[in-house]
Amino acid sequence: TFSRWIVESGNVELSDETAGLATFTMPAQDVSLRAEFVEKEVNVFDKMEDPIFHDFCRDYLKLDTNNDGVLSIEEAQSVKELNVNELDKLFGQAIFSLAGIEYFTSLTKLTCYGNAIETLDVSKNTELKYLHVATNKLSKLDVTKNTKLTELYISRNAIASIDLTACPDLQKFQSEQCTELTGLDFSHNP
Repeated sequence: TFSRWIVESGNVELSDETAGLATFTMPAQDVSLRAEFVEKEVNVFDKMEDPIFHDFCRDYLKLDTNNDGVLSIEEAQSVKELNVNELDKLFGQAIFSLAGIEYFTSLTKLTCYGNAIETLDVSKNTELKYLHVATNKLSKLDVTKNTKLTELYISRNAIASIDLTACPDLQKFQSEQCTELTGLDFSHNP
């Protein structure tokens, strides 16, 4: 986001250094101006496309620990466990998306069973040890970046295949009623 204009050399006065469009009269000598930009703070709440997931994190879990109305990256990164199971029982409607979960990079445990989630990207959640996504609407799940997984539950989804070779510590795996799932390779797992 644009912050301000900075006069690096030359004798010129800007009418408003914080205006994105600056007007000034060019003097006879050379002038050097620089635009300064600041990175806008990311509000993880704004990245959550599912309103139920958003409201649950804000109002029930109270993840905005400093109560400034913003879920900062630091606040999201401080969360180690997240349980968003069967939110339809609380809100009358299941969640369809966990967009925003990628900012919760310190998560070791994520349980989100009993919802209507169709896609889930946990590639940034590399600390995950426990992942329970059963009873959703997932057709695929990529856990190749989740090398610390010890438990994975994917039952009652439409997942046709899953690569577990990057999960050498995986000890528990459940896939009941995944009728399309074939060709599981556990040769890299204990």
